[in-house]
Amino acid sequence: MNKITISGTDYTLKFGFNSLIEMEDDTGVPMEKMSEVMGGLKVALTMFTYAIKHQVPDITTTQAGDLIDAYLDEGGTIDKLSETLKKAMERFSGGNAMPKKK
Repeated sequence: MNKITISGTDYTLKFGFNSLIEMEDDTGVPMEKMSEVMGGLKVALTMFTYAIKHQVPDITTTQAGDLIDAYLDEGGTIDKLSETLKKAMERFSGGNAMPKKK
């Protein structure tokens, strides 16, 4: 399972088909183009927000950013978060979770 713990709460990072469609609709960016259009931290924030919507349905990007700040304050790293997000995406991407810039 793709879990991280923030302030004593376990969050399972999970992308469902519907959450990916919602993310594409809300950002106007197809998943395969996301890393080309947005900077690295914005991609991480956007993906994190949608990866926990199944657990925190009404979360905003500001609230998700606050959770990431708490995660970092507790010793987590952006690299670790990004790796966990990539693992959560693998079932949709055939193992290539984050499209590479060309």
